[in-house]
Amino acid sequence: MQKKRPLNNFLKNKFKFLWVVALRCEANALITKFRLKSFPSRSNFPIYLNHENGHALVISGVGAVKSGVGAMYLNNTVCPGPYAAWINVGIAGHRESPVGTFFQAIKVVNKDSGKSFFPGLRLSDVPNIGELHTVSSPEFKFDFPGLYDMEASGFCEIAPSFSCNELTFVFKIVSDTSEKSSSLISKKMVLELFERNFLTIDILLKTIGRIVSQEEVRLADPVKIEEITSSLHFTGTNYFRLQKLCRKWCCVFPEKSLYEKASKFSSAKDLLKSMELDIAEKVQNWSFK
Repeated sequence: MQKKRPLNNFLKNKFKFLWVVALRCEANALITKFRLKSFPSRSNFPIYLNHENGHALVISGVGAVKSGVGAMYLNNTVCPGPYAAWINVGIAGHRESPVGTFFQAIKVVNKDSGKSFFPGLRLSDVPNIGELHTVSSPEFKFDFPGLYDMEASGFCEIAPSFSCNELTFVFKIVSDTSEKSSSLISKKMVLELFERNFLTIDILLKTIGRIVSQEEVRLADPVKIEEITSSLHFTGTNYFRLQKLCRKWCCVFPEKSLYEKASKFSSAKDLLKSMELDIAEKVQNWSFK
């Protein structure tokens, strides 16, 4: 029997928007909007993908732990680049804001542990920002004048390790308040809440997409490393050293050609040593007065 081709070979770095949602009804709106297709898996975490537009989504289920594990499973499955944006979006309770109000949570607190997180860059496209408390059971009292959900803290604890905290976002749509009970929430209602906020989501994705592109450029190799490795033999360890040194060397010597320098060496080890000496000598002579 022919072995199944490893998923990572053809998915790596294809996805730039990673969505983690708790509920199927939340996912359905995004699945339709981004034309996502189900990825076959025996896991308890359903995954949906669209290679063309770079969106991937996992349904984690309710709870902070499940949200964190779901994010981890999605990351291990699609292997996105370190510049990808991680987004937790879903419904949330709020003591006073009207149902349908869209929020960016700029502070997330796990109500059980008291641990706080500060996800994402503050996006000016979102007029409403707020603090969100993640609870372990449905909230009915709304003592705190802010948002309530059951998964964001778990997401915030795990997702930044796959990319960076600045590209980890939490967005919530108010679904119930102290005056409108959560018992009134239905699948149809959740779909309508998402559809009502799709214009806002589109605007946000354009902004986030620009940040992702900037981060991709920042993390890209500053020179064509393959031009150097084609003439010199690099072990895996030395190739990793070359990647790190390239960024530093090109920043310190922006007017020089690293390719020309490399052409003077017959050994990768000697080239790396020379680059390190160049950087050390240059930095030592810098004046900070």
